Amino acid sequence: MMCSGNTYREGALVAEVTKILEGLNSKIRTEGVRISARKRKGFVYIVEEFSELKIPSQVIEWLNYFCVNSEELPSLDEIKQLTTALALRSINSPQKLVDYWLKGQTLSTKSKRKCLKVGLGELVKNEETLPLHLKYWINGLMENLGSAGKSEYEESIKRFKPLSNGAGVNSFIERSGGLSRSLERTLHFKRYQGSIPVEEQDILFVQDLDVCLNIINSFIKQKHSERKTKTPLDFCVLCWRRVRHKQERVNSLTKERRDSNFYCWLHHPNREKNFSKQTLDALIAAVKAEKHEYADELVRFEAGEMSDSSRHNHLTKWLKSFSPKSQLLTLHSIPKENWLELSERIYVECSDLYPTVYEKIKDIPPLNSSNFPEWFFKVLDRLDESKDKKERIYWQTYGVKEWTTFDGPSVEGWKVLLQIFRRYEANHYIMNRARPRGPQKSGPRPTPLKKQIEKEIKLHLNKYGKVKTGVIVSKLETSRKSVAAVKKELGLNVKRADPS
Repeated sequence: MMCSGNTYREGALVAEVTKILEGLNSKIRTEGVRISARKRKGFVYIVEEFSELKIPSQVIEWLNYFCVNSEELPSLDEIKQLTTALALRSINSPQKLVDYWLKGQTLSTKSKRKCLKVGLGELVKNEETLPLHLKYWINGLMENLGSAGKSEYEESIKRFKPLSNGAGVNSFIERSGGLSRSLERTLHFKRYQGSIPVEEQDILFVQDLDVCLNIINSFIKQKHSERKTKTPLDFCVLCWRRVRHKQERVNSLTKERRDSNFYCWLHHPNREKNFSKQTLDALIAAVKAEKHEYADELVRFEAGEMSDSSRHNHLTKWLKSFSPKSQLLTLHSIPKENWLELSERIYVECSDLYPTVYEKIKDIPPLNSSNFPEWFFKVLDRLDESKDKKERIYWQTYGVKEWTTFDGPSVEGWKVLLQIFRRYEANHYIMNRARPRGPQKSGPRPTPLKKQIEKEIKLHLNKYGKVKTGVIVSKLETSRKSVAAVKKELGLNVKRADPS
């Protein structure tokens, strides 16, 4: 912990922040914790980690001097004196001014300004009735009120919340509005520090604070990036295959145009309309039957209340929910440097998490391949059930240098493979899950007419000891067939002739 009372030593704050981040990094590796710059459920709120790093009181004073929302409003006593002076001249004070000094302790700054503007404005409108000394008094208050919101340096300058005494680095970030705004605040300080006699040690502290904010920001971005699969590949929202790009480039600087942003060649609605609809219907049916937590999302989806991209993002989420995420993606102590060792772990895990995939690849273990891309092609060949192996050939032809890198800086092929396994397993389950076909018999429906017939039948049995079908038909204006159906459901003998 850094003491705010001692002379600041250059680099001390940076050392403290670096030490804290190293501890967080260790927790991320060993415990799998996740960090965030804002409060989120299940995340370590990284800003709170810097609460022990106190900002020197003199630095707080200078930070509050620059770019802070400080409204120089008249005191409550001054407004009370004004209303008393108006009363002596038999002039009624506007209710807003009365509210200001009566309720001033509980009003926000915004409400105070509004009261003063309206109240003083009403007096200015009738200033011909005011004595000269009161007129000067009120006009002076109005002028001060008009300039209170401006900065003496720059009218358009951004504003921040002031810091309290004893504030830490965490409070500085929160009161400034986040990391990005905190960096803006230190920038403003450095821009205007020459206009007042700030001591050298205070300047050094703010400079180090600026360095620390950049370090924290980079740390968070890096950890967010590491949690995501580093792959530029786009998967079909309904299966494990890739979306298709045009086979030719206009030039080397132009990105290839995609045939579809969301569908592979097999599920492209404009090419395989029936199969695409069949797969989509199967996914929706599975979500309705088994994923009740998505019920509200499904209602909006079917009502057409989602944007195009949102619809497809939800389809992807629903698809992946039918297959577990690989446990290897949550671990940090995995042998990335040894492709065979990690591939063997993927192969073993596959037998537990992705049994359908394992049945396809169980006779081609990684040990029988000389490198990762070779095993990857073998796996794709088994998963691709088309006669011409169109999917495997596409993967092998386009982007092969990007996604087959086993442990590269931008793409990690083993993570891509795990995505394929999960999507393949989910798609197979959805398309092969047992579900009834055709019209469903949901049993007798308790329609209003049926309820009335059943009630009449029970009345007849109690009153006559038998059911007079003709009376019920006439009373309810229904058919004998309907009455007979209800009698049958109630276990009554409908074969016997009814004398009625």
